[in-house]
Amino acid sequence: MGGCGYLWGMDARGHTVTKKALLKSVREMPDRVSVEQLIDRLLLLSKIERGLEQSAKGEVYTTEEARKRLRKWSK
Repeated sequence: MGGCGYLWGMDARGHTVTKKALLKSVREMPDRVSVEQLIDRLLLLSKIERGLEQSAKGEVYTTEEARKRLRKWSK
């Protein structure tokens, strides 16, 4: 993960992550990591967990809906 998440326009406010997922992620990291790498990992983990929650609630787009949205945004 290059760069720091907050430099990509991501904001840590409102992001949550479970302790279980956090501990698993930390165990998988090398013995020494930069603060930027740690922040990136936490932000990514929170985004993944949020996506899984949305998926479980049925808050998803079909592939065709996603393609339409991407075409609209890329104009």
